[in-house]
Amino acid sequence: LLAEEGNASASNSCNTNTCNGATTSTQSSTGQVNWQVRCDHLRLLNSHLEAERAKLAQIRLQLELRLQEATGNHPSMKPTSL
Repeated sequence: LLAEEGNASASNSCNTNTCNGATTSTQSSTGQVNWQVRCDHLRLLNSHLEAERAKLAQIRLQLELRLQEATGNHPSMKPTSL
């Protein structure tokens, strides 16, 4: 997204007051919308990544338990002194 917007703004031949009849307030509001869309998209990606991280953490715990069961190392089954 950044590269595409950078190329689009670099190819734009606008002065500070107008751009093909549009005022700078229109351009800035459009830019604001682009940033809002980008932020919303990043928030969505972040929530998906957090869900994936939690899922992988659960899988890791399950695998560690299975490994302990397979090797016979059960921390909860330590021998007690009589």
